[in-house]
Amino acid sequence: MITLPNWLTRYDNFMTKQVGKVGEIYQQITGRSYKELARVIYIASAAELSIAGIANYIANKYDIFIMDAALMYFALSDSRNPEFKSPIEEESMDEAIGLNKNWSKIQRTLLSIIPLIGLPLNIYDRMYGLPENDIFEYVKGFEGITSFIGMSLYAFAKYLSNSNVPKPPENSMVGKAFDRIKSVLTHLPNPEPANNYVVQTIV
Repeated sequence: MITLPNWLTRYDNFMTKQVGKVGEIYQQITGRSYKELARVIYIASAAELSIAGIANYIANKYDIFIMDAALMYFALSDSRNPEFKSPIEEESMDEAIGLNKNWSKIQRTLLSIIPLIGLPLNIYDRMYGLPENDIFEYVKGFEGITSFIGMSLYAFAKYLSNSNVPKPPENSMVGKAFDRIKSVLTHLPNPEPANNYVVQTIV
């Protein structure tokens, strides 16, 4: 059995909690379930990874292309049928299919940490690591940035799916704002007809 270091467990718990707060804010503003947000982010990550895959294939980076294609497939699969489960349910499901109970935690951690390291390095390389006049290499290098962004979105959606977010409120902030506007408009005085105004002015 693989035992996670304490800092990895704390990191996974921290990320799950913080991303869950984003889901709560989304629910309070829109009144919609955080599950809808997770599905949208899964789709966005799949789209980003598909672009990255094409770019890496053109750049002859076939190993990264395979990784992008695999992650895109999983992201699309998760967008169609995302699994919203508690940590205990997650561990039980991993063990039920023959995986280590910490497998999902390890996966999320890698998906989130790799872009944190790789994305700044890739951006730095684009800015300072290439010849000034080599425009083709400069543009071609952005496939790495696209891969890391897609991976980050996928990790965010995975954390959101694993968050313990309460049900959305019955009346969202947007709904309250519309109700307030409707209430103000309802209590506005009715304007006098234009004809009456003209007659009163002449008299």
